[in-house]
Amino acid sequence: MKKNGFTCRLYNRKLNALLAALLTALSPVYAGDENFSANEVNLSKTRLGWGTVLTGKVISQPVRTSRGFVAPHEGNGLTAFSENGKILWQTAFPEGISPYLTATHGDMLYLVTGGTKLSLLQNDGKKAWTKDSGFVITESPMPGRDGRVFARGKDEIACFGTKGTIRWKKIIKEQNEDIPLSQLDKGSVFLFASDGAYTVSPFGEIRGPFKTDFQVEHADTTDFGALVTFSDGSISLFTENDGVPQQKWMLPGDGKKTHLITRGFDRGKAAILSDGKITLIRTDTGKTITSFPVHGSPATLKHAERTTQGIILISGKNAACYTDTGLIEWSADFPDKKKWTHIIPSDQGFLIFCTTGWTLEAYRVKQLPATQGLTSFSTPEPGLYSELYGTTDKVSSISQGRAVNESLSAEMKKAFSEGGFGQKEKDWLPLLTNEMNAIGTAWNQSIAQTQTELPYFATHTDYAKEVVELAASTETLAFQKPLSLLIRRNKNPRRLECLVKAAGIIAWDPGYLMMTELGKVAEKFNENDELLELVCDATLEICRFMGKEAFVEKGRGILTAMISLKYSRAIREYARVTMEKILNFQ
Repeated sequence: MKKNGFTCRLYNRKLNALLAALLTALSPVYAGDENFSANEVNLSKTRLGWGTVLTGKVISQPVRTSRGFVAPHEGNGLTAFSENGKILWQTAFPEGISPYLTATHGDMLYLVTGGTKLSLLQNDGKKAWTKDSGFVITESPMPGRDGRVFARGKDEIACFGTKGTIRWKKIIKEQNEDIPLSQLDKGSVFLFASDGAYTVSPFGEIRGPFKTDFQVEHADTTDFGALVTFSDGSISLFTENDGVPQQKWMLPGDGKKTHLITRGFDRGKAAILSDGKITLIRTDTGKTITSFPVHGSPATLKHAERTTQGIILISGKNAACYTDTGLIEWSADFPDKKKWTHIIPSDQGFLIFCTTGWTLEAYRVKQLPATQGLTSFSTPEPGLYSELYGTTDKVSSISQGRAVNESLSAEMKKAFSEGGFGQKEKDWLPLLTNEMNAIGTAWNQSIAQTQTELPYFATHTDYAKEVVELAASTETLAFQKPLSLLIRRNKNPRRLECLVKAAGIIAWDPGYLMMTELGKVAEKFNENDELLELVCDATLEICRFMGKEAFVEKGRGILTAMISLKYSRAIREYARVTMEKILNFQ
């Protein structure tokens, strides 16, 4: 028995040694890993993990996307790269860029070019559109809930639709450009000017000024309202009531400045950095989750955010990562001669230096499992401003007729195309929402058959098509999901024609909700050439607007399937030509 036991132990040791050797061989090796310490890293003694050369130094903190980062740099360029250093794309803008860049739905980007122009970029850096605001934009654009975006200058603020139409433009003098725009709980913009605070509804309604007791230092958006820090160190959450900001809770200060950390957190939590301490709070109540001592203060802080590793504090000479319970995950001392403009902490364990020598230089500070694919990046799903809509229960019916008369329909169509309609959409959007809901009910036969009165939209198809087109033309994402559901639930080819057309009008399809349904329509109605041509056209418009990735992820599959022999020769050719058009403008 002893001999057998010894033999078994010897076998196990050999097996463990073999497994260890295999794991070592299969594990990725990064330059400098031999210097890695579980807690402390001296970057002066750590070799470069990866690096790349840019055409100029980085001019603002790179933004996160689902695939990595995008850095604006001198030379009027943007460079997108993964966390492991792979260059995804590079592009330049001869008209010049400002250091104002924001990621939005579907990894698309808002960029300020030429000082006064707002551009929406596809996720490969190509322009979807550019619109001149008429004023110098002084801050990174702020996306709204339903696809609209807000941009501001020293004395102006404007709202743009998903295709660049200026919905409204307002004057608010001497805005404090050091305090970024934020959003209150119902969606109004919260901003600060020399004479106090203002709220601006998504529809351009201005309220204010409202006086504050202390000097405002910073503001940020959460799911529950705007978090505001003051010069005495206090922090408040502001909500809104009829456009008037309301203080929901307040954490008193001790007379010293605090720094709010929201980047990387879900919007229900935040961290507060004070001298030598971090406090984690719930943003809905202000209640403390935990607090712990740290080596750092707002005075020495250069950058802070939360990654999947923990809360990372970066000063001029070092960085440290803390878990949510206060344990030091790692700390890193920077090389004395390293000159940088910005540092990016990555989820995959790198500190990426944006150097003054026009390079990106990444050093590993944390060895992570090769299979770890967690990310701290997220973007809110498109939503609505329903709490700020005008109140209306108006909807088309047999007894009352159409809710959107011909005159109003013509006014809406012109306004959505030309812009400048401002507060009118406060009443238009809920009216169109009511009508779209009624169409959904009328065109869902299982529901319609249970009603005592024949639904209006069951017999007024031309007007229904008019409403669907108006909803799609609002230049918002408010009707993207409802439209995709209508396409999914409909079996009537004639009704599907107008729905498929509307998908092409909306064009912006985060999550590819509409394109998923277009693919199902093409598969199910493979003998309806007229409808299939419309599917091709809508796919073309979505891919034209969103760019290469939309084609790779969804568009190519839809069109390739339509080239198969189960479709008519005419459709096979139409799909092939459509694919060529998409490839040509990429």
